Amino acid sequence: MIHTIYGTTRYAEAGKTNFHDMRESELPSAPTTVPLHRSLVQELHSWKTRDLTAIFNETRSQFSNTLNQLAETGLDLHDTTSLENLSEVFKDFRELETQQIVQQRSVNDAKMRYRTKSDELPAVTWENWDAYKAGDIRAPSIAEVFAEVQKEHHASPVDLPSDTLARLFRALPHIFADPTCILPDDRADDDLQIEGGQIELTCPITCMQFKRPMISRKCGHVFDYDGIKQYLGDQPSKDCPQSGCIQKISIRDLVRDELMELRCKVAATRNKAVKASTPLHTV
Repeated sequence: MIHTIYGTTRYAEAGKTNFHDMRESELPSAPTTVPLHRSLVQELHSWKTRDLTAIFNETRSQFSNTLNQLAETGLDLHDTTSLENLSEVFKDFRELETQQIVQQRSVNDAKMRYRTKSDELPAVTWENWDAYKAGDIRAPSIAEVFAEVQKEHHASPVDLPSDTLARLFRALPHIFADPTCILPDDRADDDLQIEGGQIELTCPITCMQFKRPMISRKCGHVFDYDGIKQYLGDQPSKDCPQSGCIQKISIRDLVRDELMELRCKVAATRNKAVKASTPLHTV
């Protein structure tokens, strides 16, 4: 509107009342950038990165299924190429997750910074039009602000929080070599159920190998679902059945222990392989 009125007024004396009558060189110049107009605030907020949550979750599910297949079908420990390749692919996947987080933060921070800088400037009027055009008053460019924020974020790498799947991949080489081994990250944990320097694969309640291991989010002790459910009975909470533990636990405190599941699957597969390779002796 201002551009049109400005051009029409300026060139009315030349008998040219619309821009179609003007040569390109005669068209009035405009500021390179102007502050964000209030009518466009909603449009600015609608600028978002694509939501890839569903894709990432599906990919995570496929990684988890692949790990279970490796554990159940067995892995030649003298040829760990498949395991190493899978770990490398997972590292690439984690890098994509990191890039997505950086992109989301960059977009959100750029919008806030651009809006703040725009709000600090005077609205465009006839009085300051030439000042904006000459660059004496310089409004921010959303592209420049985004590039600036993105550079800052890339200079400060994002550390993804550790999750169950990441922990499984870190534990893979150790567990496939020995499903009862103590993981490097766990050596400082005094509450682990350890016997002879190894992790027990049996429930302390049922004294049987885990079928559905559940881990307490309060104390980190692991129990089989049926065993802990029977132990708790109708009571909302009870003392942790692990000897020496002072925590009270309830069924709501327990979550699926995928790490123990992987240990048990690898152990079962190894036992089957040993039995299959042991010759039968006729009495």
